[in-house]
Amino acid sequence: MYQGDKEAEVLDPSSEGNDIDDGEQFEVEDIVRRRGTKDKGFEYLVKWKGFDESENTWELESNLEGAMEAIETYKIRMRERKKGRESA
Repeated sequence: MYQGDKEAEVLDPSSEGNDIDDGEQFEVEDIVRRRGTKDKGFEYLVKWKGFDESENTWELESNLEGAMEAIETYKIRMRERKKGRESA
């Protein structure tokens, strides 16, 4: 997550014992959406734990290395939603 001119570490809420040096730490509460970019892969709309939805930010997947479980949970949720629409 970018805050001003500095990059902050992103934590996966499922991982324990996160020990990150000095930088600010932000925890991903949920992945809300995904969109493709022309040259940088995917971006995810992140809901940050402890912050209002108005503070959600689009983050490149490469900035979310500490939140891979949240990304996988989002992908599973989207697959299940798609299956539900196909069977309706």
